[in-house]
Amino acid sequence: MKLQGALLIGGRSRRMGRPKSQMPINGTTWGGYLCELLQEVTGQVPVLLGEGSIGPSDDLYRRVPDREVGAGPLSGLLGFFDACPKQDLLLLATDMPLLNMDALSWLIDQAERTECHAVWPRFSERDIGEPLGAIYRHSVRNTLEAAWLQGLRGPVRALPAELRFEPVIPDPYRVCFSNFNSPNEVERSAQK
Repeated sequence: MKLQGALLIGGRSRRMGRPKSQMPINGTTWGGYLCELLQEVTGQVPVLLGEGSIGPSDDLYRRVPDREVGAGPLSGLLGFFDACPKQDLLLLATDMPLLNMDALSWLIDQAERTECHAVWPRFSERDIGEPLGAIYRHSVRNTLEAAWLQGLRGPVRALPAELRFEPVIPDPYRVCFSNFNSPNEVERSAQK
C-alpha cells in the first residue's frame, strides 16, 4: 500500500502549555521525530498540515494549509485531500511521540486487510478508534466533504462507523498509540 505521510501540527496545545510539536525528544522534537518516522515507513517525504512548527527542520517538509485555519482536524484532512486528491494518507498527530516503525507497520497491515475508507486503531476498552493516528484512503474525501458542508469539524462525527475499520491495538503497541496532552501525562509516562 502506497501512503503519503502527514503530520497535524495546527493545534493550540493549551493543556501542554507549549506546542506539542516542539516538545524535545532524543535530540529533536516530537514533530521532527514523527516526520522522520513517517518518511521511514512510507518512503516519501511527509507533509506538514497546519500552521505550527516542528522546530529547525520545518524547511525540509512541504506545508499544506488547513481548509480553514483553526477549524480542527477535519480541516487539516480536507486540506490534505485538496492538495493531494489521489493519495492515500497515513495521518499522525504530534501528541503520539512513542509511535515506532513496528506499530505503524501493524497499522498499515490492517489497512491492507480491509476495503474500508479509513483504519483507526482502537484501544480495547474504548468504543471508537483513534482518528488522528490513522490511515485514510482518498476515497473518503467525498464523505468528509459532505460532513464539512454540514458544519461538522471532527473526524468522529464526519465519518460513519460503517466506513471505517477499527482493529484492536495489540498489547505490545498500546503504549505506542498513547497520546500526551499535558505535562502531567508526560511525567507519568516517564515514571513508568
